[in-house]
Amino acid sequence: MAETVLDRQKLFELDLDNQKKNVFVTQLHDREDEDDITAFPVVKETGDKLIETGINTLQRTLLLKKEVEVDRRRRAIQKYQTEVKLKEQKTVEMEQLQDELEVLKDTMLRLDKKVKQYKKFEDYLLRVIDVMPEDYLAASDDKMKGLMSRHRTLSDSNIHLVNKLEAMTDELEELKSNLDGMKNEHNKQVISINSELSRLQQVQEVESADNQKMENHYNATKGGLRQKRTELGVIMMAIDNIAEICHKRLDVPVIEMSLEQKLKKIMDYVNDRADVALMAQPDSDDESRSGSRRGSVDNSKRSKTKKKVTLNG
Repeated sequence: MAETVLDRQKLFELDLDNQKKNVFVTQLHDREDEDDITAFPVVKETGDKLIETGINTLQRTLLLKKEVEVDRRRRAIQKYQTEVKLKEQKTVEMEQLQDELEVLKDTMLRLDKKVKQYKKFEDYLLRVIDVMPEDYLAASDDKMKGLMSRHRTLSDSNIHLVNKLEAMTDELEELKSNLDGMKNEHNKQVISINSELSRLQQVQEVESADNQKMENHYNATKGGLRQKRTELGVIMMAIDNIAEICHKRLDVPVIEMSLEQKLKKIMDYVNDRADVALMAQPDSDDESRSGSRRGSVDNSKRSKTKKKVTLNG
């Protein structure tokens, strides 16, 4: 009977899991030790304050919505304007391309016309290639380009040679002009030199005549001059001989004396000899006698000197 009651009680029991506790808090902060507690903040504001907050929130929401609509509209306008500008740009580009296309068409027409016009030259070049030697051009795939390159090379060489020829011609003309000027200057100098030569020849003729006169006069007086030179030489030799006689051992050598020194040496020697002669005479001779005797001695010396000179001559 007891087991039946217990079983019946267990039958009507409700097993529930551990539920979280509900707690009203005034401060929100982390609760590490209360994970099983649900926190509900306590509202302390009044009803008016809550209504005002709700109105402000609604106004901000409406304002934000309005801004979103304005921004969406502005973006739409910008996109439209961008598309309009892009379309205008594409239109301008299209017009430019059409203009360029027209220009290209005109250019194409001109080129076609020139191709037709130059076709005969192409045919001519082909014929030239057919008849020219095989080794005339360098080995290449395009003979026509090789021939045209060869032509350009020869044309450039021809232009260079023509320019060089013109430069040499101008230089030759300039040299001819300089040569003509030099010839004229040479002719002037020749005339001037001939004139000066003629004048100098006249001067030479006059001087030759004067020289001839002087030579004739010299030849006429040459004998007398020779005689005078001979006499002068004899006199000089006599003076040297007398100076050697009058020379003393301590005197300067006669060969180093001048003519004046030699004559002075002779005069001093003669005076010394005369004084010695006077001193050798007796004292009874008076002054007049000594004077006459000295004069006679001087005369005798002079006569001896003259005789000696005459003899040496």
